[in-house]
Amino acid sequence: MTQKSGRAAAIIWQAWQSLTRIDELPADCRPADRVQGYAAQADVVRMSGQKVVGWKIAATSLAGQKHIGVDGPLAGPLLSRRVLESGAPVGTGNLRDGVGTGNAERDRQEDVPRHGGREVDVECQGAGGVSERVRDGGASR
Repeated sequence: MTQKSGRAAAIIWQAWQSLTRIDELPADCRPADRVQGYAAQADVVRMSGQKVVGWKIAATSLAGQKHIGVDGPLAGPLLSRRVLESGAPVGTGNLRDGVGTGNAERDRQEDVPRHGGREVDVECQGAGGVSERVRDGGASR
């Protein structure tokens, strides 16, 4: 942990715990590149004391990357106490733009499902789980 990544992680962790939104990190601890960003992310995981049970990926398409201003896909850890049981209610009152994403995990030992004859892309989420995207004619849904 560097002082910069540790300070960034502490601010992020505190905001997460208090459900407080922050517009940006202070300039003195804002990651300047992907490596520094992932270092701060690793520090958040350490501060949480939680096990990483999978990974969330974002910006997997050029349109998604353009939308959030990045030059490639991003990965983030799924922490053990953030995983909900099947059927658990999910509140939407704290969503910034009224948009959220969900992820399903399935044991890697299961057969990969097919949905109405459409291919299912399977992306490894680590810790024994996978995420799936249904594709029809090359378009994700």
